[in-house]
Amino acid sequence: NRHRHNQAKKGHSHMKEFSCTIKNPTGIDSRRAGLVAKIAKQYDDTVVTISKDGTAVKTSQLMKLIGLGIKQGDTIAITVEGDSEDAAADALDQFFKMRKFTYSITNPTGVDTRRAGLIGKTAKNYPDTMITITKGGETVKAGQLMKLIGLDIKQGDTISVTVEGGGEVAAAAARARS
Repeated sequence: NRHRHNQAKKGHSHMKEFSCTIKNPTGIDSRRAGLVAKIAKQYDDTVVTISKDGTAVKTSQLMKLIGLGIKQGDTIAITVEGDSEDAAADALDQFFKMRKFTYSITNPTGVDTRRAGLIGKTAKNYPDTMITITKGGETVKAGQLMKLIGLDIKQGDTISVTVEGGGEVAAAAARARS
């Protein structure tokens, strides 16, 4: 009864809606769709819907969400409605923001096996965050150790580090330290 009273008091005429343009090179692939669903599920009193080109899908409908075929450059609308809509909207807004940093490698050994391992370890500490490293047009996930080593990053090279997802601010700070 108390729950119903709160709903009636708050009313469901209030909802949050925002749009964003997907910056991630792989769009909303199965991994990202799962992360979006996981974030939305934390707010079980709130319904989150993602729309692309007029087709709306609840984030709990994972296969339909993937089926929207959201690619880099697409603009999506996110609608959040329920008792925790403010918190859910903030969490999803943070998830869809992406931060990109450019680094010039000053370490004499570049990104050697040891440093690649540290980067991978840092990435594992932030499971809700995607960290990618790009050198010369080739992009790898920070947790893919052999591919990271394969980028052959040497002293003087410039790399881009892209951090997106739930813990991106902390992950970016940790990445900058390693």
